[in-house]
Amino acid sequence: MLKNMHRGLVHTGKVPTRLALARRRTQELTKLESALAKAIVEEHFEEAASLRDQIRSLTATEAENQAGQEVKTVNRIAELAENQEGLLAPTPKKSKKP
Repeated sequence: MLKNMHRGLVHTGKVPTRLALARRRTQELTKLESALAKAIVEEHFEEAASLRDQIRSLTATEAENQAGQEVKTVNRIAELAENQEGLLAPTPKKSKKP
């Protein structure tokens, strides 16, 4: 019964898409960094340069994604604030003292 339900004998569970992507990127980055260290030790500098470029590309893409998420969050907060503006109580005016 488990074999049919879980497509195997081990239950793997569910992982949120964002978390799965983040884990995959982290694993790939770790793999590239270890390959880069090995290439440098073995003095395969052309391969090391290629690996360095791949690492830079991966981290730049990750930074762009993070910046995009931050912009979306700020825009969403601003939108919510604009929608809530009419619902807020008016601020009391200071009275003039004679």
